[in-house]
Amino acid sequence: MINKISVVIPAFNESKIIGDCINALNNQIYDKSDFEIIVVDGNSSDNTEDIAKNLGAKVFNFTGNGVSGARQFGAKKAKYPIIAFTDADTITAKNWLESINILFQNKNIVCCGGVGMPIKKAFLPETAFYVTHVFYLINQFFGKPLIWGYNFAIRKSALDAIGGFNEHLPSSEDWDVAIRVVKKYGKKSLIYTNKLKAKTSSRKLDNVKVLFKYTRDGIVNYYNIVLLGRMKSTKIDIIR
Repeated sequence: MINKISVVIPAFNESKIIGDCINALNNQIYDKSDFEIIVVDGNSSDNTEDIAKNLGAKVFNFTGNGVSGARQFGAKKAKYPIIAFTDADTITAKNWLESINILFQNKNIVCCGGVGMPIKKAFLPETAFYVTHVFYLINQFFGKPLIWGYNFAIRKSALDAIGGFNEHLPSSEDWDVAIRVVKKYGKKSLIYTNKLKAKTSSRKLDNVKVLFKYTRDGIVNYYNIVLLGRMKSTKIDIIR
């Protein structure tokens, strides 16, 4: 069975890299008639919108605030039963959509997330991504599987059933979705797997000071969202 997939990409002033993101999707081994690309542009002041349109993406202007709201806005525009999420500074593997399709042949899987790797090859980002990968594996082992916001897919019906993204969260909206999916559908409904791979910008990790703040905020959000089940997260600074 071939699942039709809507790919949602929130974007804001990403003209430097969004072309690489969309080209990676256009070059998937998945048939182009079986997926759509939706870019949610948060009023970019550069030519992000023009680049996306020229590469065949559907572009919708988003006047709200935050990436969580942008993801939810894109999900509402999606016309297919599977919604895959990635970011404008991310390059998905060539078999990304095909892997999503295969995973969703299992009717018990409601949501799937994959491995993140840095585009830039350097010790600091590669180490940070590897440590996070191990952390995600540990969480899955203990029944609290998590997902990267730039590398996951979910059944549209399930996203609707849990109430969509929490648009009040300034960050970690992906973890919040994962926790609510597992709460509603069970631990085995969400899988974190290395069958889904994506490379993303390491701009939050290139500077030690920024990395420290990003890590600190991640710990606070994990404590609130994952351990305590609160709908509360910190505001992550935008790095360009």
